[in-house]
Amino acid sequence: MAKYKVEQFDYVIKDNGNGYDNLYLSLTLQNSAGNTAKREYRIYKDEVWTNLQVLTNTIINGLTFAKKTGAWIELTDFEARTYLSLVLPSDAGKTNMRISAEKLKVG
Repeated sequence: MAKYKVEQFDYVIKDNGNGYDNLYLSLTLQNSAGNTAKREYRIYKDEVWTNLQVLTNTIINGLTFAKKTGAWIELTDFEARTYLSLVLPSDAGKTNMRISAEKLKVG
């Protein structure tokens, strides 16, 4: 998995156009070489993450902690299978997540 520092992030929960709320997440990251990487995802609940609010809180808490402390996050998106693997830091350690997500075009 690629490691990144969190420079900035923004999110909103909104209808995906089919009557279901999804988390739309926009990330500005810095990779280990110091280059900026922008990512956007549409994240939705699934069999593992059945509550969108709990999923959102887990992601946002991890990103906030990483931004505040300068800790690395790990991220890999699997576009063909529409999921995202995340490793997010916290006071209690790392949270490993595999979530249903679609990578969106940036810009």
